[in-house]
Amino acid sequence: MKKIDFRNLKLVRKIQVAVFAIAAVSTIIAATALITTFRVENKKELLNKSYFEPKNEIQKLTGNFRSIQFICMKFSISGFQNESQNNITKIESLKKEVDSSIANLKKIDFDEGVKKSLTETEKIWKEYKSVVVDAIVSAGMMNDH
Repeated sequence: MKKIDFRNLKLVRKIQVAVFAIAAVSTIIAATALITTFRVENKKELLNKSYFEPKNEIQKLTGNFRSIQFICMKFSISGFQNESQNNITKIESLKKEVDSSIANLKKIDFDEGVKKSLTETEKIWKEYKSVVVDAIVSAGMMNDH
């Protein structure tokens, strides 16, 4: 194999080699940047899925729970007596949505501390909806203000 001696090359050939070298380095840099861009995109998607989806589900759960509390409060006010049947329907629908939100959150792979908290929250929710909410609705239906 013949060794290349830059001193003996013509000027045009030297310029061609330099341009080729610059093009090769530029291609490597561009390829690296493209690969990095795809990695960042994948990490962004993972972050969105692991952070924002649970956050949105928790916000939905919290909003539904607060709506249940507000509707339950209406049962203690005689001015809302004529809305009782409609309020019962809303409460039943919201209870199903809260159950659904808890089920969706349980499907997510959280660390053990979060899983434990979620299990405790589910237990408290089941007690709350079967004791407190049902008692308030019953008392409201009997007009026991």
